[in-house]
Amino acid sequence: MWAMLKPLVGLDPKEVNLFEQPLIKNRLQPLLGEHYQTAVTLLNTADAIKQQGPLFYVASNYTPIPLLAEKAGFVWNADTNQMAVLLSTGGVTEVFAEAAQQQAKALIPSWPDELVEYANMARQPEKLLQQTIEQQKQQLIEQPQQQLQQAIEQQKQQLIELPQQQLQQALEQQKQQLIEQPQQQLQQTLQQQKQQVIEQPQQQLQQTLQQQKQQVQDAAAPVSGQD
Repeated sequence: MWAMLKPLVGLDPKEVNLFEQPLIKNRLQPLLGEHYQTAVTLLNTADAIKQQGPLFYVASNYTPIPLLAEKAGFVWNADTNQMAVLLSTGGVTEVFAEAAQQQAKALIPSWPDELVEYANMARQPEKLLQQTIEQQKQQLIEQPQQQLQQAIEQQKQQLIELPQQQLQQALEQQKQQLIEQPQQQLQQTLQQQKQQVIEQPQQQLQQTLQQQKQQVQDAAAPVSGQD
């Protein structure tokens, strides 16, 4: 395995058909089972086969199948001859690791720095579960609450504030019709009554006094002439 992988470091895994090599394929297929094709599809998006100490690894750059997996990593540990693959989707990582040779129980695989964060996701299921719950809470509770609040505000605007504005306008119109216009009409009526009751009699009295004055003057005129 070392003799095969060492010269390939720095090369594109897809161009060199890394995962079609029998030494790798014959071990990965039984290890990954139904996930084999998904893992290989993502791993073939890597730019290069890399090495970190005894670890030869490949890390995907992007996912052409986001519904199945978002990140994939392959590592072969030269010290233990262990192969391991991780698949990460939605913040949850699943690890597939070979049992190391001459080990009584499964050996936790080592990961290069580039893949440690994803591998840690598989080792903290409670934390991941909490994150998943928080995300679901955000989607199922808080966002609908915000939408409900917005809907309530819109309904409040339609059912309360707009009718209040319309009622205020109607009251202003009724005030105009019932108070201000009658006041104007009353003012006009009073003005007319003042004209009829005060000013016209005054004019008539003035005319009567003028006539009486004229009559008195006319009656006094002959008497003055005889003297």
